[in-house]
Amino acid sequence: MARLLSIGFEIECLVPGVDSTSLKLVQDIINAGPSQRARFADEGPPDDTHWVLKTDDSIEPLRWQWPVEIMSPPFHDMPQQSSHSILPAERDWKNALHEVLAPFNEHELLSTNFTTGLHVHIGMGIGMRWSITELRKIALLFVLFEKQFDMYHAPHRWKTNHDHNERYIKSMRNSPTCRPLSDHQLGISILGATSWEELAGLINPDPTGYSRNYKVNFSAVAQHGTVEFRQHEGTVDPDHILYWGTTLLALVRLAVRADDQALLELCLSPIKVIDLIALAKTTESQADMF
Repeated sequence: MARLLSIGFEIECLVPGVDSTSLKLVQDIINAGPSQRARFADEGPPDDTHWVLKTDDSIEPLRWQWPVEIMSPPFHDMPQQSSHSILPAERDWKNALHEVLAPFNEHELLSTNFTTGLHVHIGMGIGMRWSITELRKIALLFVLFEKQFDMYHAPHRWKTNHDHNERYIKSMRNSPTCRPLSDHQLGISILGATSWEELAGLINPDPTGYSRNYKVNFSAVAQHGTVEFRQHEGTVDPDHILYWGTTLLALVRLAVRADDQALLELCLSPIKVIDLIALAKTTESQADMF
């Protein structure tokens, strides 16, 4: 049986307004829907049922705009999960995304710009935490294919002449610890990490040890038990979010079910990322190989 995973989203966007009262508008619109519910970040820690709203200081708004982060609760996912799955409709992440974003898009109340992003958290299940064995394989895939994955995203999300990128979505492959190594050397180093801290120090390095502000954040495992994918440009289109979410789920399943050596050989092969994604999606329902 294919592996059950969890998925959650952080949607960075802009709402009309000049102060944090704009968050109340977002909350009211979400809470007017049939099943999803929202609250503010200062009302308590994240839970498994509420969308959480907060002001996002990393976003650069224009005049009469307020920067907002809309954080989903975690959802479970199985390959080819549909609206007819055993999960209730309100716990199907695809249904939930459409329900939450549809009224905003109908009235064009949310917007994005070059400083907004879509962050996706993938976990091994709600309330669970990735092991170092699995983290190493996820890192192997996304570090060694980083340059090709960049081509899947808007140029402003990966060009190095953007100060915002250097602050919030830094390259793992071009980091001070990874840049001097060949792909083979880096792959061996990743597979040799014995803790998430050691892995994060290698591919998410920072003078303090490690940083979350990379294209893929492995330090998220400490707080959330997840890996955070930060590459995607800001969007409030549920279909775009759904496509990227399903792509990440398939790629993570491909990585974690593989043997270390076989995965390293795949990452060092001349395969193109478009074929890698196709392979991941067509084999997603397979059981783990270990």
